[in-house]
Amino acid sequence: MRAFRLVAYAVLAMAMGSKIASAQDSAEPTVLTPASPWSLDYAETQCSLFRSYRNGERKVFVEFRQSGLGHNVKLFVVSQDFERSREGPIVSFLPEETGREFGRKSFIETPVGDGFVVLTSLIPYTAERREAIRRNQFDAIPDDWTDEARNAREAAISGILIERAFEVPLLIEPGDLHAPMQALRACVLDLYASWGIDVSLREAVAERASRKNFADWARKTQEDYPSSMARQGKGAVVTVTVVVGVDGKLTSCHADNVGGEPVFEKVVCDSLMEHATYEPARDADGNRVPDIDSLTVVYSLK
Repeated sequence: MRAFRLVAYAVLAMAMGSKIASAQDSAEPTVLTPASPWSLDYAETQCSLFRSYRNGERKVFVEFRQSGLGHNVKLFVVSQDFERSREGPIVSFLPEETGREFGRKSFIETPVGDGFVVLTSLIPYTAERREAIRRNQFDAIPDDWTDEARNAREAAISGILIERAFEVPLLIEPGDLHAPMQALRACVLDLYASWGIDVSLREAVAERASRKNFADWARKTQEDYPSSMARQGKGAVVTVTVVVGVDGKLTSCHADNVGGEPVFEKVVCDSLMEHATYEPARDADGNRVPDIDSLTVVYSLK
């Protein structure tokens, strides 16, 4: 499954040279170890994998959330015990050397604490990938993330380093992530089934469905920014799962907006159902077969 991002205007915002960030550059991170087992939540529109971590009496809650089988995951990190800073977070999945920088609009307030939510990926964050994302050149990112590479990466991650988001840098020691992430993907397959999507469609596909005239319908989707949300200065990160029929047109669309505004979900699906076209998938005999695709739509006014 390939995940792609339609961009109304999407950048990884770079927060510059604050006193907090400067102080954290030389600070040793506070190490947090598991305080609970992983828990998996099956909701109607998404699957959530969450766990608490602690250092002494101070706790942090971590959640991975998905509603499609693409590469992207929504990462939530919140705490009542660590004061949130005024800077956007930098997230590193160790042992990678390059942190992923996000803006202050990623901050959230929840009943279990304040923190942030970002759309990210466990794919190694190379300099090439970072530059392509910075320039919104997503076509330049090779889609060569195999299941084997993904599994090995999940098992190899030794820590999640969070910088700038809180009063001190935090180093979360997650343990082996492969088994819990595999459980999260199994939950998503069950989610597909609850939507009436036949997950066995993927098994018959020898050649994936490919997007046709993508730039054209991406532009049309971008232009459909909800006017009511624009007036309020609100953006969205919407994860979309679509079923592609044998004629290359969409037969269904399911969307989940991390920000919770359902108008974005409706606008995205209405636009994609009208404009998106694909070269149909093929089975091993060359016959056209249905397929499933996953996309991420980012709306931002900045």
